[in-house]
Amino acid sequence: MLPLLLFAAWLASAQQASAPCTSPGTAETQTARGPGGAAAVLKVSSEDDHSKEQHLCSAQYQLLISGAGGEQRVVDLLTSDDAYERKLSVQLSGFSRDGRRVLGILSEGGEHPVSLVFDYHIIEGTVQLLDLREKLGVLAGANCDAQFAVIGTTGKGGVVVELGAQNPCAPAGRWRLEVSGKRAQRLLPGASILSLYADKSERITTMPQKCIMSPVSLGNSLSNSTRA
Repeated sequence: MLPLLLFAAWLASAQQASAPCTSPGTAETQTARGPGGAAAVLKVSSEDDHSKEQHLCSAQYQLLISGAGGEQRVVDLLTSDDAYERKLSVQLSGFSRDGRRVLGILSEGGEHPVSLVFDYHIIEGTVQLLDLREKLGVLAGANCDAQFAVIGTTGKGGVVVELGAQNPCAPAGRWRLEVSGKRAQRLLPGASILSLYADKSERITTMPQKCIMSPVSLGNSLSNSTRA
């Protein structure tokens, strides 16, 4: 019971939002705080793709970051093009403990579901996307209703994801994701990780949100600057 309670706490601490893909449409998270007065908001906007052959719904995912001085940076994370009314979900997990990275999850439903961890490196200005269904091969071959959250990083720069589903195709536990093509590695109980930055001045009241992971291949159009 304790691991499930801890996982629920991780999910509750993540800022989350979702909306169907419409034209126009938008959804954004509440603000996540980082070290030194930094702040971030995760946003998804949608509109018709204006195609002459078929009208699909285009979604653009953006990360808005501001520093202590108030200057704001808009980071384009991903653009997708697929059917109208598919569910668009964003989960802003927060800043890394050293404040150099912002992490979260982008998810889409519909016939071509997508579940991607994003890892934005502030100083370098680069974005890395990690496909959860490719990295977590244990999920392939069956439909899984899995709750998951980014809970921290490793000393070597990996991303740590917690799976909380009581499901044979998605065993509960912590997994280390690397940028390389390797599959995720399950962490042993008690393995050391660097938890995300915690802003003790705020009380988080966001409720957990389920994200559905399916083995269906990525069939929609996706684009971003860096994809792992």
